[in-house]
Amino acid sequence: MNNVIPAEVMTQDSFTLQSGAVMKYRLFVPEHEGKIPVVMYLHGSGFKGNDNMRHIDNGYIRHLIGRGDCIVLAPQCPENETWMGSERITIPEDRLFDYSKLGGSPNCTSLKRLADTVANEYGGDMCRIYLMGRSMGAHAIWRIMQMYPDWSAANVTIAGGADLSYTNLYKNKNIWIFHGSEDCIVPVSTARKIYNELTALGSDTIRISIYQDADHMSVDEYASVNDEMYDWLFSKSRKPTGGHE
Repeated sequence: MNNVIPAEVMTQDSFTLQSGAVMKYRLFVPEHEGKIPVVMYLHGSGFKGNDNMRHIDNGYIRHLIGRGDCIVLAPQCPENETWMGSERITIPEDRLFDYSKLGGSPNCTSLKRLADTVANEYGGDMCRIYLMGRSMGAHAIWRIMQMYPDWSAANVTIAGGADLSYTNLYKNKNIWIFHGSEDCIVPVSTARKIYNELTALGSDTIRISIYQDADHMSVDEYASVNDEMYDWLFSKSRKPTGGHE
């Protein structure tokens, strides 16, 4: 697993966002029979661009490819965009968002459309679509869960924030929150507040791991090698529905 070089095994392609911006992405599809899970990994803001390279050089992608049992989708956010919309979005310091100020978050819709397209084209299991993201990517996963609460089967958010107005939508979702206790960009209090509010509503499907002495970036050193997290992720599925948006 540690010897996997993502750039050597992931194909390259592009997808046009609703804004008209061209988003590049990487894709890994192992040889398989039948339907297999699809994992979409959303990177943080420091990896935006169009090189279609630097956003895949991380432990999460290497681990997922090393498993050899899932489709791995890794889009790269264009420079003048965020996963939730344009650069003009105001980011609150505590990362507790007010989604009503974000418009329709068209890029989240585009990400869902891309993942659905990949799943349909390459034999992905629509009942086992998993979302994983850090920082800006984690913010987007919370937004996607709010917009499409019946879509993803399980969700891993690393160093991200959400809009707590939608806790009733989140409380029955499979979510594992990862955060570093020394995060100076997205305060750990945000992760604790999200977790506490969901458990207060009786949620038994949310988990949290806070790594002592880890900061906004070094949290990846712990979360990306957490074997229990991957086992948990791949154990989840959602009930089939009559169709997909």
